[in-house]
Amino acid sequence: MTGVSRSSRSAPLGTEPTHNEQATTTKEIDPTSIPIKLTSGVELEFRHLQDTGQEWPEDFAVDHPDHGRKRIYASLSRPMTAECATCGRDTQLQLQINPVVHEGSQGSFHPSYAKWTVDVDGDIQIKASELATLGEDFQTILMDRIEVQSRVLDTSRVRKPKGTKVIADHECRVCADAEIRAVCDRLQEDFNSARGHIDERVVVHSSCGLHIHIGNGDKGFPLQTIKNLVSFCLSQTTYAEVRREGGGYRDINLGGDTYNIPWSAHFLQSAFAHIHGLDAAAKSVEDPHLPNRYPDRIFHTQPELVDLSKAFDVPSWLTLVDNASNIKDLRDLQGEYARKSTINLGNLFGFLPHGLEEKDRSTWKQTIEFRQAAGTLQADEVSAWHAVCVQLVKFAHQTPASEIRQICLRNWNHTTCDALDFLKLIGLSKSSHPYQHYKWKLGEHYAPHMREKERQAAFAFGANGVFVPIMSEFIRGRCDRMDISEVGKRIRVKFLAGGYGQFEEGYLKELKIKGERREGLMIGFRAREPEEELSEDGAGPGKGVGEEVVAERSLSWSEGDEEIFNSR
Repeated sequence: MTGVSRSSRSAPLGTEPTHNEQATTTKEIDPTSIPIKLTSGVELEFRHLQDTGQEWPEDFAVDHPDHGRKRIYASLSRPMTAECATCGRDTQLQLQINPVVHEGSQGSFHPSYAKWTVDVDGDIQIKASELATLGEDFQTILMDRIEVQSRVLDTSRVRKPKGTKVIADHECRVCADAEIRAVCDRLQEDFNSARGHIDERVVVHSSCGLHIHIGNGDKGFPLQTIKNLVSFCLSQTTYAEVRREGGGYRDINLGGDTYNIPWSAHFLQSAFAHIHGLDAAAKSVEDPHLPNRYPDRIFHTQPELVDLSKAFDVPSWLTLVDNASNIKDLRDLQGEYARKSTINLGNLFGFLPHGLEEKDRSTWKQTIEFRQAAGTLQADEVSAWHAVCVQLVKFAHQTPASEIRQICLRNWNHTTCDALDFLKLIGLSKSSHPYQHYKWKLGEHYAPHMREKERQAAFAFGANGVFVPIMSEFIRGRCDRMDISEVGKRIRVKFLAGGYGQFEEGYLKELKIKGERREGLMIGFRAREPEEELSEDGAGPGKGVGEEVVAERSLSWSEGDEEIFNSR
């Protein structure tokens, strides 16, 4: 089923589909010959803060878990204004929203994907340092974890170009982008402006995310479309680098609380497991069924994949993707972290030209979920990333596999390609909103601009407001992380630690990487394999790809902070 739903309702990866998934995906289908109609869903994660003016008992949140959701529901239930896709004039938009269900009853509740949903997200965590900014006010403030999920949105309805002749007697309709913007604007107006509520705010912080689901009705996508998408993103990682504060992926170590893991990390972990064997890998990879997964289960028929499974370079990874027989094989490449990946394939059943059977529609969303972006309620940021995800899937579907591979092999270690080239490559024009947005975001003035804009919301009711300290802390962290110079530093640290894999010597020379650092990052280099090479906590290898580099332990980048496109 397209759209979004509670993440806890995602189908377990070991679930056997009632359709023959192998049959629906193994046969090579030219995706460019199959028409698709893209749909989308947006998940906005944030916190609702309310100053109650009195201390509440510790069990208040347990007894009143729906308080914040009801406030958000009431706000979004009122009519709002959005731009008509045909005439460009403002028109009234009335959202259809699923009822707020008590948190304890949600397991039996199946929301309609035709409506918006105000849900709880238990994964949103707050740091002790952030809470400390509230001081004695901590006991009077309720902080509810909210996830607003959109209905299934039709991406084919777009704004008419300026100058287009408008039909006089038309029915005003709102496109997906305008609807998303209207929701973001309503939340900002009702809770983060002087016209809003003095005792309430909505905020995002480092644990919040912005997730985009892209579907094709309930039909799913041809296997080659998914392969094209994974291959393209895998080879362009530094152009769409992502980070998340805390609990994130560090060098090639994945802990139990790791989330939003890039595909490069999946392959690095898998290579470590295959090189060092399951005994060592078990301390780093929670994957006891490795021999039953792809590619291991076909080593006896395709022995050439054995060496590729131990490789740390993009061309080898592309071949493993290309040899996958079905969606399950691609999920196997993600190991135990499939749902936590930056590109989550766990919602895909397989390509079904006639759609899902009724009994499967509450289990399979049939969407690709992009989990790269940090949480935001800024309409421009949500709109731009949504547009990029839609265009990326279009590009993967419409481009022949041979051309995708040529692009990947040309660009994965190309020093002259940059983030804006990435956007142009997938078909976004220089005049398009997402291109212009990211061109600005890559500049030095964007982070200071957003810092000032969001500070105005924090100070909407004066400098002494109860929310000012914690909102200021959230704003500082968010804007520091999006600062383009800091992004570049973090990506360089990750690169030098082997987090993007290994590269050709000529490319490393162009980047002026010398000595042992260069040796460790060259294709084919293997660190020695002493028995004591695991880190003290057993979480993973103390030294991995490029022994000298990773041994520095300087890699402390965090995922999910931004869907920032970085120029090398």
